[in-house]
Amino acid sequence: MSTPTEAYKWVRIKFARLNLSFAERTNNGLPSANPVTGSPEIDALLTAKRRIMRERGIEFIYVPYPLASLPIHVLDFCTIVGNLLDNALNACKNQLNAKINVSIRTADDNFSIHVANTYVITSSDKAPEDFESTDFIHGYGLKNVKNSAETCGGFCVIQHENDIYSVTVIVPMSS
Repeated sequence: MSTPTEAYKWVRIKFARLNLSFAERTNNGLPSANPVTGSPEIDALLTAKRRIMRERGIEFIYVPYPLASLPIHVLDFCTIVGNLLDNALNACKNQLNAKINVSIRTADDNFSIHVANTYVITSSDKAPEDFESTDFIHGYGLKNVKNSAETCGGFCVIQHENDIYSVTVIVPMSS
């Protein structure tokens, strides 16, 4: 580990392995088949976040989609999904009927990650003009998502409509 980037990657991989070990030991009634992507690191991340959602009473909608191969590095994937789920968890605090929907799939030579959550804005002065350029809600997490997507040759689409906030990351399979 001669550079900070290599050290960062090593720490993230160790963290993913610890999450997997933790998730395996503390399944707490979650079916062993959920979620199943084919990647132990990704499954650990999704299982750990699902457990938090369950504890907070947030409905988690995720249909397992086995990934034959991941077109991006598992570190980038965990950065994207981890940050998006953290943001969704924060947005769902104090929300009635809170839901988080995750979709991860490949279609039309593209790999996509879509995370949507309920986000009801209660006062007009709290609503930003442009969710994509607003940092007060997400801080560095959304910037990390965008950077990881761009590093993989992809991009992000951020929307807020009908009290649903969503981020879709699209990466070409050829990247």
